[in-house]
Amino acid sequence: MDALIRVVAISGVLIILPFLYLSLRKQKNKTKKPPPEPPGGLPILGHLFQFKKETHLVKALATMADKIGPVFIIRMGLPRILVVSSLEAVKDVFTTNDKALAGRPNICAGVYLGYNNAALAFTTGAFWRKVRKMVVVELLSTTKLEKWKHIWISEMNLSVKQLYGSVTKNREVEVDMEEWIGYVNLNIMSKIMAKKRYNYSVEHGADNQDAVVLRQAFKDVMTLTGEFSSADAFPFRIFHWLDMEGLIRAMKKVSDGTDAVLQGWIDEHVRRGDLPAGEDPDFFDIMMKVVDQEFIAGQNYTRDTIIKATAMAMLQDAAETTVSNMVWIMAMLLNHKDVMKRIQEEIDTKVGRERWVDDSDTDNLVYLQAVVKECMRLYPVVPLGFPRESIQDCEVAGYHIPKGTQLYVNIWKLHRDPKIWPEPEKFKPERFLTESVPDGLARQFGWITFGFGRRSCPASAYALKMAHFILARLLQGFDFATPSGMPVDMSEGPGVTMPKAKPVKALLTPRLPAASYN
Repeated sequence: MDALIRVVAISGVLIILPFLYLSLRKQKNKTKKPPPEPPGGLPILGHLFQFKKETHLVKALATMADKIGPVFIIRMGLPRILVVSSLEAVKDVFTTNDKALAGRPNICAGVYLGYNNAALAFTTGAFWRKVRKMVVVELLSTTKLEKWKHIWISEMNLSVKQLYGSVTKNREVEVDMEEWIGYVNLNIMSKIMAKKRYNYSVEHGADNQDAVVLRQAFKDVMTLTGEFSSADAFPFRIFHWLDMEGLIRAMKKVSDGTDAVLQGWIDEHVRRGDLPAGEDPDFFDIMMKVVDQEFIAGQNYTRDTIIKATAMAMLQDAAETTVSNMVWIMAMLLNHKDVMKRIQEEIDTKVGRERWVDDSDTDNLVYLQAVVKECMRLYPVVPLGFPRESIQDCEVAGYHIPKGTQLYVNIWKLHRDPKIWPEPEKFKPERFLTESVPDGLARQFGWITFGFGRRSCPASAYALKMAHFILARLLQGFDFATPSGMPVDMSEGPGVTMPKAKPVKALLTPRLPAASYN
């Protein structure tokens, strides 16, 4: 009986309301030129059944672009989604139409993982501007990054020392690079956020449950955000209630776990009261002052909700996306030992072996920077970009885009466009050292790992600093090899960041005198 009721309810919603909605839109815009659609779209359902679960969405959309052009519309249930992947269309999106396409769709990930769209990645309008300004000025500005610098240097000193102890104690120990880099990044961000540090060892993992909860949550958020939800395809409350894929339940579970940790950080700050004289504030201290009644005015969020949503966004974006990127870099280096050796030679020449690489040294490590850029070209942090939504009618590449249309920028395909990048599938860091790097328009819009325009990633400078610094310290201190001596499997897993499907495990051998690690 319950199953019959569900079928009747779903059928009624699918057949009546969406039909009226689409009919009205079609009448309104019939005189304007719409983007092409892939063939085979069904009424109401659209192109839902043309995407196989085992095929990554970004690759399926790239195949569609090859057939019908770099600008097209797909219908994932009711939402109409504009997909662009050509240089000219991307420029059009991020310049002429940057403001018109600055909205965010109201999707399940924002509701259940982003504190009902309070998190920076999901919020819009005046409130988004307030939160972004707070984050940029108080956390990610050049001045603030310089102020936090001692934190990531001290964390790397301690983490490398502990790593050295593990690999010298047992030369056959396999280091899971994702876990090690993940905890380094978590500790850096949690120390900046709330003066928290969690011990982690290669042999025993983390010794704190909060750290385990956060690290797992970061992975789950990226996976769940990239999953299909019928509640997004048919945005009516009944589909949230039905939760046919179980994604909403999974999102709520992840959110409950992270919320408990972040609320604990807030409670500790409240119990402590004012900072002792001479002690620098952490980011929670700063937010608890900035997020006042004026900041909250006009919003349906409490102060604690805004603080937790902002903290979660920064931990997620600055920590986990950096980790995903660095795992791909390590995998590429393990499969290209000549490139790894050349980076080490550059470090030995420009820094030496008598002292450790400092943050400022990475500005002179041009080949290392080229390697990072090339890896980000092949494996961009968010390959499909974060979805946008048009807040007004606009025109992209000559096509009419009505208000409410969602937008995906296929960064993965753009970065593999042979018109921009010769031999695009090849790993060639040298392309960023010579004239083969695109000029003009292609240079500006042909490599957009962190997005572009007003909704670009505010943590891009931090992410590059961390990638350069952590990679330089690792390669200066250790030689790397795969446990089996075989190439690393480069297959991709599910998720919005298209993470590696399998862990990157390596055997490490110290390459500096023992005293250096102490």
